[in-house]
Amino acid sequence: MKNILFIIFLFAGLNFVHAQKQIVWFDAGLKAQYGATGFYNQAIADFGDYNYRIGTGYSFGGKIGINFRHNGLAIDVMYNNANQLFDDNINNTTAEFNWKSLDIYTLFRHAKNLGYFEIGPKISLVQEVSDNVEGNVTDRSTFYNKNFFSGVIGFGANIIGNDGAFSGILGLRFEYGLTGFV
Repeated sequence: MKNILFIIFLFAGLNFVHAQKQIVWFDAGLKAQYGATGFYNQAIADFGDYNYRIGTGYSFGGKIGINFRHNGLAIDVMYNNANQLFDDNINNTTAEFNWKSLDIYTLFRHAKNLGYFEIGPKISLVQEVSDNVEGNVTDRSTFYNKNFFSGVIGFGANIIGNDGAFSGILGLRFEYGLTGFV
């Protein structure tokens, strides 16, 4: 009887130790983003001779992450190419404003049940700023800050694979500039 009680307590204790085990895992990957881009400037909006249009942009880069069970910290480094379009009501033309930057994200990430939620800051290191009006491209880099900060929130889900060796993830990411671009 003593041996049976000892075995029961031993297995119960081993189960308790396993339940307290912290699972740590690392991930790394390649990333690509595509979607709507733009900025808002009150002076342009008040001027009235220009109408905002949604532009598009893309980013590519990579990420590394360290995860503790369902929570983790991810660092993404992305090369960004974005634009903002304006209708010039005076000259009946379209003006295109372009900027390129190296974006560094530091995100808290919660991943569970094949989905994820992320939140954190981003710093954009501006590489180039230009405008294009009727095919005339002008470098405007000297008029803009060399870096700016944004807040980021995103969510998504694994759509391909879930075994840990390879997965494809699709999500939405929203960013809001916290410091001035101009």
